[in-house]
Amino acid sequence: MGFPHLVILLSVIAGLVVGGVLGRRMAMRVRRRQLRGTLAAFPALLSTPSGWVEGTLRYRAEELQWFRDSSVTPIPEVRLERHLLEMDRLRPEDELVRSLEKAHPNEVDSGWVVARFSSPSRETPVHLALGFDESAGICAWLEAWGTVGRGHWR
Repeated sequence: MGFPHLVILLSVIAGLVVGGVLGRRMAMRVRRRQLRGTLAAFPALLSTPSGWVEGTLRYRAEELQWFRDSSVTPIPEVRLERHLLEMDRLRPEDELVRSLEKAHPNEVDSGWVVARFSSPSRETPVHLALGFDESAGICAWLEAWGTVGRGHWR
């Protein structure tokens, strides 16, 4: 294999890598627009042991779904069943709220709140940061379930 062939081979490999990276970024952007372009979908941050992760929260008739923004999978990472769901808003002095303030100061300044979603079907609660208006929408969605003891907000 001569030098010109090696240069061509490396150029093709570099082109494929760059094309793959750009294609993945484009697919993630299209997916995010598609998710957030529907009604009842909005940005939300999920608390994980490694920090806050950006994603999209979507509520459907029977469940609340959270999708990671940095993924192209159509399957939600977190699913919460509506009829078992309880929502609590955390106080500003809570440690999770302080960690959000450090990691994402712009979201906290613009009126975001941290909510804890718990369900008997999950061992640990799910903590999501979302806008105040969105949290009010989720509360209304839960309260509209209509059956006593199901999907209530405290």
